[in-house]
Amino acid sequence: MNDTKNIIHATLEIAQKVGWEKVSVRAISKEIGYSTIKIYSDFGSKEELLFRVQKKGFEILRSDYIKATDSSDRPEVTLKNLALTHIRFALKKPTYYELMFDYKFESCKSKSANIKKAVGSLIHEVIKRITDTNSSIAFLQFYAMLYGFIQITKDFSHHKDFDMETATIQFVENFVNGIK
Repeated sequence: MNDTKNIIHATLEIAQKVGWEKVSVRAISKEIGYSTIKIYSDFGSKEELLFRVQKKGFEILRSDYIKATDSSDRPEVTLKNLALTHIRFALKKPTYYELMFDYKFESCKSKSANIKKAVGSLIHEVIKRITDTNSSIAFLQFYAMLYGFIQITKDFSHHKDFDMETATIQFVENFVNGIK
């Protein structure tokens, strides 16, 4: 693993253990045995390091989205697959997801806004194929509902009678029926 990957990996591990608010360059350097000077020389600032972690998360999510869009020619099915992909990412990679989508991290979010928009455009393009109405508003509604749905899914995931896959499919079907 190269230095940049080691630093990003250590940053994620620390955030997973103690939360993003407590991640510090000093803790990262201690974790991997690099000097703080090395980390600052590679990234320039803690905010740049967090941005690079976000960027990596968006790269992973975009790759997952692309696989989901390749699975069907029907936009309704593709939207279900994208929603399932997004929720699985949030549940399997919660440390990335929190940094990418939680608004506590505005210092690095402004830099990632264009990346987030580009990744989200994959969903927007599918929604355009479903509705004749304003697809931008429909996209924002979908994204807001998806974000809220993830929060609810986290709360109910431990209930034995809650099936995330079925609930997600129903959520998307209801959304699609509403925008047609």
